[in-house]
Amino acid sequence: MPSVTEKTLRTVGVSFRGYIPAQGLTMFPCDKQQRANLMQGLPYVYILAAGANPIAQLETIATAMNSIPDIIFYKDTQGICRGGNTAWSNLLGKPLDQLIGKSDLDLFPEVMAKPFQSYDKAMLASGKPTRNNEWLVYLNGKKVYVETLKTPWIGKDGKVVGVLGVCHEIKPDFAIKP
Repeated sequence: MPSVTEKTLRTVGVSFRGYIPAQGLTMFPCDKQQRANLMQGLPYVYILAAGANPIAQLETIATAMNSIPDIIFYKDTQGICRGGNTAWSNLLGKPLDQLIGKSDLDLFPEVMAKPFQSYDKAMLASGKPTRNNEWLVYLNGKKVYVETLKTPWIGKDGKVVGVLGVCHEIKPDFAIKP
């Protein structure tokens, strides 16, 4: 691992501790465990430097999210879609701009939408991440079994603003197809 230089930087109004290895700028919230992980070569997050163009930052985040094959979505506390990645858009067979502002009942058959809403409400009530396994059906009929992680979406003020979800396809060795 190359030697590192420590430097405090600010980005998006939050103070981060940064390390600048030979490969480029790496930033992450500074705590002892994360520093130990970095020094051991474990994964860490790349964050744009302070002062970068906000539009470029959003484009970078969007392209990063769209590079992930897992379905990613986020909804406000009322269950209204506020965004997602390409995999989520592909599941629903519509461009993202046609999904924003819609509820689960607008996007899915009721038999699927009601449990989604129930899981969201339970997770928001507990304030803790939840996981569940479920079948998803694409418009073309393709069925996938996923583990869905739902976690509180926290705003910059530290308050819950909604639900952040990630659906990761798993092998249904024990599952019964719908």
